[in-house]
Amino acid sequence: MKYVRLLSLCLALSALLLSALPLLMPAPAHADAPISVLSQSVESRYRDSFVFRITARSEVGKIIAARIIWRVRSFSANLAYRVEVEQPAAQLDLEYVWELRTQTMPPWQVIFYRWELIDDQGNRHRTPEVKAEISDETRAWQMLSDGKVSVYWYERDEAFGRALLDVARRGFDHTAKASGFAPDDELRVVVFNSQADFCTIYGAFGCQSWIGGVAIGSITLGWLDETRVADIPNCDAACRAEVAANRQRWFFNQLIPHELAHAFLNYWMGSRTRAIPIWFNEGQAVNNELEGLAEEINRVRILARTGQLERLAVMDARTIIGRNDLPRVRDWYAQAASLVAFLYERWGLESLGAIIRLVNDGKTFETALRAVTGLSLDEYEIAWREWLGLREIPPTFAPTPTLFFFPTPTHEPMPRRP
Repeated sequence: MKYVRLLSLCLALSALLLSALPLLMPAPAHADAPISVLSQSVESRYRDSFVFRITARSEVGKIIAARIIWRVRSFSANLAYRVEVEQPAAQLDLEYVWELRTQTMPPWQVIFYRWELIDDQGNRHRTPEVKAEISDETRAWQMLSDGKVSVYWYERDEAFGRALLDVARRGFDHTAKASGFAPDDELRVVVFNSQADFCTIYGAFGCQSWIGGVAIGSITLGWLDETRVADIPNCDAACRAEVAANRQRWFFNQLIPHELAHAFLNYWMGSRTRAIPIWFNEGQAVNNELEGLAEEINRVRILARTGQLERLAVMDARTIIGRNDLPRVRDWYAQAASLVAFLYERWGLESLGAIIRLVNDGKTFETALRAVTGLSLDEYEIAWREWLGLREIPPTFAPTPTLFFFPTPTHEPMPRRP
């Protein structure tokens, strides 16, 4: 019993001494917070660069390595770059410059970033993800927001901004109803006053003359120049006024809600947008336009009567030319619009969201389509043709596209209609 008491006393003294050690000695390398961040910030130098800065300290050693990790909203892939640590030290000021001059990057794009820091004791610290934006001080931008959509413009009056916000809101509301999805952050619409200004968002050789608008991730971009009449011969003052009115109407009622529909799906699906056919993505965007759908469907009915409909397998492609630059491409957009209009009429507007939710869960598009409509892709094509008034089943063949196609659905060209 005496030895037991002595052992107990020794253990108690040892525990007391061990509990006092953290007060008498530096924190060990496995301390809860061996690396701390004193400050961090970003600086946007549009269109030159975007700068990440941090001041950090290691409590137990020297910081020897660092990385900056960021992602653009609606793109799931993270980018990670090593940040040079020239002189390891307990406390360091670090900076990384992201060069933007050669990249396609719009102003007001949202990004999320974090730092990773390592010290010579093997401690690794990742900062919480921080939201930032690539702001642009090169123009006197104005902004309006309703909490769901924000719109950016310059060198125009506030009435223009209010009209822009109104059509953006209407396009947003239609896609929200069709999808049953509510983004947890606002989408953004950015408008330029000329094609030259618009093309500044692109890297070298990236801007094409036929692009009137585009969705890059969850941001919608377009340009409107009502004064461009050089390509219209013998256009007097009345003609110029009509051109300006028509261009504004097309811009507000078609381009903005069309590209916003793409941005909405990009926000919701991220990289999974590649899992849906291009005709489905473009078709839902045309159906989101505030006018013109009846004209597109009438065009398709004429194609049906004259035996010029594309097979659905051929429809899964992406043009590199403007929507109205060639009749064949205009036909493609019209058919894509009618394929989705048929879906909405037969299975309801909310069928869009039902399909996309299944695709987001990892299902193939055809599996999702069958779950919502009960039809395979071939059966859907036959039902769509019957909806257009055809009764003959199309011949079976191995489709070979005869147009040139661009490989990704992200940047959707829109026409410059006079």
